[in-house]
Amino acid sequence: MDFRTPDRNRYQDPRAVRRPPLASVPPPAPRPEPSTVEPTPKKRRLRKSSAGSKKWVRFIGGLVIIALIAWLAYGYITTRNQLEQAKSPSGTGQTQTQQLVNRVGQLVDLPQNETPTIATVNDAAKLKSQAFFASAKDGDKVLIYSKAGKAVLYRPSTNRVIEYSTVNLGGSPTQ
Repeated sequence: MDFRTPDRNRYQDPRAVRRPPLASVPPPAPRPEPSTVEPTPKKRRLRKSSAGSKKWVRFIGGLVIIALIAWLAYGYITTRNQLEQAKSPSGTGQTQTQQLVNRVGQLVDLPQNETPTIATVNDAAKLKSQAFFASAKDGDKVLIYSKAGKAVLYRPSTNRVIEYSTVNLGGSPTQ
């Protein structure tokens, strides 16, 4: 048997299919006269409501898209402005260090022409053995001026200087 050519004896010609004689087919039902046929009001309502609902869906979809674009534009602009402020901390956007030095400088005379090293007290219980930290609490700030040899313990919650002392960081005694 050759698989390249189909077996023509197995298939019948669709035109050769026997059909029942026309006499055995029932006659079609008589159509009503056009004057008596009225379209049902439900079909008209469905057509109107579906056309109206499509308009509303398009309208609401358009509003959603416009609102989404506006929200994304607002987020982009605010993020860009925040990044610009973070890059240039001048003017009103002073750094946290400078703000802290200004607040403490209103309470106590601080060394000039020196930027302090700032530390935050995280566990006051471990520091209680040192005299400088005897009354320290968690969250207090320590400003250390290494050139001037001064240290300030500041409590931001009450805006008070708790301790002001001299410090020897160099290992040699200061006179």
